[in-house]
Amino acid sequence: MSKIIAFGDSFTWGSDMNDTFRFEEYYKIYKYHPTCRYSNSYSRSTWQALLAKHLKIDYACYATEGCSNQTIVRTFFEHVHEIDSTDIVIINFTWRDRYDFLDSVTHKWENVRPTCTKDTSKFAEMYYKHIHNSYWDNIESLKAINLLIGYMKTHNIEYIVTCIDEMIYYDDIHVTPTITAMRHAYENDITWFNDVGFHQWSKDNKYPISEMWHPLEEAHQEAFNYIKRIIK
Repeated sequence: MSKIIAFGDSFTWGSDMNDTFRFEEYYKIYKYHPTCRYSNSYSRSTWQALLAKHLKIDYACYATEGCSNQTIVRTFFEHVHEIDSTDIVIINFTWRDRYDFLDSVTHKWENVRPTCTKDTSKFAEMYYKHIHNSYWDNIESLKAINLLIGYMKTHNIEYIVTCIDEMIYYDDIHVTPTITAMRHAYENDITWFNDVGFHQWSKDNKYPISEMWHPLEEAHQEAFNYIKRIIK
């Protein structure tokens, strides 16, 4: 049976939605204990899930909260064998300034992002002080986008690709021939919400957004309506 398979971060997983766990309630009960924050199941109220319901097909979500675009690439290839010719793949690429690397000591993947603290990552301070910059961010994110869209086109996979914000494509800092070429390769394959990412679009339309920056049910419902019109 046909299905929608979704990849992305917390915006795709559905963090702070009614059927996961809202930040405000979580904070009052657990006093910021990360392992207690959410249930073990992704939301069925995201626009991706609503689209699957509308099309009367199954829905599988392999999004990871707080992940980087490198995580999205790895997760895609971990599950690529599950994609059938009649499926629709939805990928929402995340903020460009998150990054993953393999810790050579623990042999575990480490994720760093601007909101990390010393308690959540011992590498974040070093990364953002000595390695991180916007040019590197754009190169790494565009590599991820080019790789996955190229793969899906080569294998005739139907897809919808979105971005959490537009900085990967519209930032004028450090524009080089490399950046320009990578942006142009698949620029017509990105689905924008009125030329911006889902997060900014939700803010522009004054849809409710959680304290953790997650668009909530109304935003996802309207995003579903927006996408539904586009894919007719």
